[in-house]
Amino acid sequence: LGADLDGQGVGVSFAAQFKSGSWMAKTFHGGGAGAPTVMAKLPNEPYLFAAAADFKGVNIKAIADSVLAKLPKDKTGWVGRLIHETMPLMANMKSMSEAFYVPSNPANLFAGFPGLAIVETANADAYITSYKTQLAEMSKIKLDLGLDGQSLTVTSKFTDNALTIDGVSVHQYQMKYNLPPAVLKELGPAGMFAGQLTNSAGYIANVNGNVLMTMTIDAGMMKKGIATIKAGNGLGSNGAMDAVRKKGLPKNLAAEGYVSVSGIMKTAGPVLQMFGGPAIGVPQNLPPIAFGSAVEDGGVVQRVYVPVKLIQWVKDTAMQFMQG
Repeated sequence: LGADLDGQGVGVSFAAQFKSGSWMAKTFHGGGAGAPTVMAKLPNEPYLFAAAADFKGVNIKAIADSVLAKLPKDKTGWVGRLIHETMPLMANMKSMSEAFYVPSNPANLFAGFPGLAIVETANADAYITSYKTQLAEMSKIKLDLGLDGQSLTVTSKFTDNALTIDGVSVHQYQMKYNLPPAVLKELGPAGMFAGQLTNSAGYIANVNGNVLMTMTIDAGMMKKGIATIKAGNGLGSNGAMDAVRKKGLPKNLAAEGYVSVSGIMKTAGPVLQMFGGPAIGVPQNLPPIAFGSAVEDGGVVQRVYVPVKLIQWVKDTAMQFMQG
């Protein structure tokens, strides 16, 4: 464990070398260094959080098999059935990236943040079929909450070939947790928001062997995702993210993630102003907080990096708040 400071940022690093021949050393064998390429599949739009991982250096199948061995399918109810359906999908994953973007209308946060996930897998169509099966399995859930027999239930729906975007067949999914009347009554006016928060829906499609999935019903976001997967010129290809990566993170990244304070403030700022807060100016290209991991020869290096420019902006903004 170590820390460093220079004129451009503050970094904290952690390194671990697993015992040769151990399960951990065999599982984290190394060789995956493509996280930046995986990140570039995501649309280059203002974001809140973005992460990517290249699983070539990790034995995902060994992890999945270990989990399944500890959870017998016939003894763990619907939870076990879902896990046994999900884990084989993990074993076939080659890479994964995900981002949550700044909403076009920050005042309507309860409608959900526009998000996108991309999974490169050995068989994208099989992955989507299994996800469809998972949704059907979720509909069987009936969880007794001890409220005079009232239960939490789930409603799900999967629509094949709901639309076509740029020659790609796109499916639609929806899942809603149905809160019992007693819970909604207890929540009062907040029950309306709780109902929105427990409802998830979006699109899912096979794009060149990648499973592309949106977190909201947003055909525009799906279109951007399809185009960026094909072009490979998305997030991190240049700009503040790439600069922070090169300065603050290890080489040969197997995984990386970024928290954009700029994106957060673009989302939260208008909401704060609605409640009487001051207008907050966010500089262009304000660098994000970065974290990343490299896996090599049975060892792992992890690092978190915070740019000085971001620290200074946070300090100045805090002073602005304190001064009213």
